[in-house]
Parts: sequence; C-alpha cells; structure tokens
Amino acid sequence: MAVNLGVFLTSVIKGEEVNFDRDMLPILEVMGTLWADISKKPSELPSPAWHRDVLQERRQLVEEGKLKFLDWDTAITELREEIRGNTPS
Repeated sequence: MAVNLGVFLTSVIKGEEVNFDRDMLPILEVMGTLWADISKKPSELPSPAWHRDVLQERRQLVEEGKLKFLDWDTAITELREEIRGNTPS
C-alpha cells in the first residue's frame, strides 16, 4: 500500500487521529534520519536569496508593529482552526 505523505501531514496538522500501518514507519524513520543529519550543520545548507528578502521584510514589519510572532502552541492552534475553516481567535 502506498502512503500519501501529504495526506498524512495534513491529518497531523488538522489534529486528526492518525492511524497508519507499518508501511509508514520506514518513511518516518528516513525523515527522522534526514532531519538529524541536516540539523547538525544548518549553516552549510544553501539558502536562496528570496529567503533573506522575506526574513528582512518580516523583521521590518515586526519592528513597525504590523506583525507579531506567536509561540508554537498558539500558531499550531490557529493553523488547525484555519484549516478547519474557522477564524482564529
């Protein structure tokens, strides 16, 4: 059985109960291994110029009080509400 990673991740973001079979475990193990390797030396990862531009724009918006950062729990809660079609509070 092929596992649709997009469907799996969408279910996780929505906060739905995810039941996956043994076919999903190797994919998660590979993802974990890749992340562990990538996160060891983040400065060695190439980053496109547009990333820098977006970060600079967002920093400016924060300084102007037009944008604020959210803690992780609040961001996930609001994202789940948005995906469910609800307006975040």
